[in-house]
Amino acid sequence: AVEVKCLNGTEAGQKFSIVAGYPLDYGYGINNVPRDFGVSLEVGESYEFTTEEVVNVGDPVRIYGAPNIAEIDFSKMADRLAVVTIANVYDENLGTKLTKLVLGNASKANYEVSEISGLKQASALEYLDVQGMTNIESLDLSNHKYFKTLKAKGSGISSATFAKGAPVERLELPSVMRALNLNQLPH
Repeated sequence: AVEVKCLNGTEAGQKFSIVAGYPLDYGYGINNVPRDFGVSLEVGESYEFTTEEVVNVGDPVRIYGAPNIAEIDFSKMADRLAVVTIANVYDENLGTKLTKLVLGNASKANYEVSEISGLKQASALEYLDVQGMTNIESLDLSNHKYFKTLKAKGSGISSATFAKGAPVERLELPSVMRALNLNQLPH
């Protein structure tokens, strides 16, 4: 599962969405209790989940079927995120399908998330949005050889490293950026 923890007192009605990278039944749960499950999606189909209860930092929200998810979007609840763990998007037998991860939102600043735990395992990642994530100070994308787009305006990122030869096409960087490592990028 992909797991996020929210700030204490995060009200019900938080929305996040996924896009299927494999035909499968998807779902999410809180504290290991399934809340919305059996959502059958074909490749490329999307689904938006909505929390039905108040969530606190001790209530992990888990999206099931992680290695088979192509896209995850937490932008509608970006200011409520406290911890993000995506290590399980990679499975030794299945690999990973995750190509797009949206954590940020230009109009919702986040002062809590300081890292994206397990980012290295998302080796197929092409698109990352961390806009407004003020406590993320560096990004190591050196394991992401397919990476194309980084949206980081308003974030705290002051350094970023990209994979040698990655097909990077678009970088939207914050004003605090100090170090950028780009090697043999074809685009």
